[in-house]
Amino acid sequence: MIRYSNIKVIITLFLILISANNKNYSAEPGFEFLRNEVGARPAALAGAFVAIEGDLNSIFYNPAGIASINNKTGTFTYINHLLDINAGVLGYAQPVLNKGVIGIGINYLNYGDLEGRTEEGLETGTFGAYDYVLILSYADEVLSNIKTGLSIKIINSKIESYSAGAFAMDVGILYKIQKHNLNIGFSIINIGSTTKAFIETKENLPSHIKGGISKKLAHLPLLITTEIRRFSGGDFQYLGGGEIIFNDKIKGRFGYNSNGTDQHFGITDDTFAGFSLGLGFIWNRFNFDYSLSSLGGIGNQNRFTITREF
Repeated sequence: MIRYSNIKVIITLFLILISANNKNYSAEPGFEFLRNEVGARPAALAGAFVAIEGDLNSIFYNPAGIASINNKTGTFTYINHLLDINAGVLGYAQPVLNKGVIGIGINYLNYGDLEGRTEEGLETGTFGAYDYVLILSYADEVLSNIKTGLSIKIINSKIESYSAGAFAMDVGILYKIQKHNLNIGFSIINIGSTTKAFIETKENLPSHIKGGISKKLAHLPLLITTEIRRFSGGDFQYLGGGEIIFNDKIKGRFGYNSNGTDQHFGITDDTFAGFSLGLGFIWNRFNFDYSLSSLGGIGNQNRFTITREF
């Protein structure tokens, strides 16, 4: 357990990070891929994942959530984005001698072959572009039913021969009220700075603060989760979702992100912008998850996740 003096350090760190996040609100952020939802389960819940525990995807949402992982666990997600954009997510976590849980993750996004042109519009051939973030996380239960987590990130983006890099951290806390099957989560994501610019201007990271709750209902086989986010320089987003437990092997999921209102362009396909659906099932020691997220008239995103305990 962490002593009272260590708790004061954690609280002080939270206050420093909140202050740093507020100072960045006037700046235009870069590294937009860091805004994307990651695993199939959190995407099906519209990203409302800050108060979920025991899931390896928490590395990307609230590192405190991995403190409840009891066994070595690995996961892989394939994300089918729009056009020729594809992405992959890898994660691994394991308990460390009753001293917490460590986790690692990588989120990689490839934009495929892009067509290059000069200022006069002449073709110059094709070129590639990609983004990735490497994450190292640690989480532990510091007091009874209170878990905290910290992630360190190395971020890189490349377009043709130009590249940009950044260093960041995430901090999270998760409080469980056992009597009511209720979790309260809070995290500060992407607090850091750009270490290398594409050319001259160093863009800020899409840092954001989020808080939310999740609760397993007492008389229905349903987990509900809600969340509020605010990105630096942006408006508040409201997210919510539910996980229907059909039995101990099959679960259905749904969610909605208020950001979907920005994806309405006055066409028929806009109707379901911001909504998401998903399904999860267990076979042997494997968890399989799928999600479909609507971006309105822009298109849909599909995610497939495989997770296994060792």
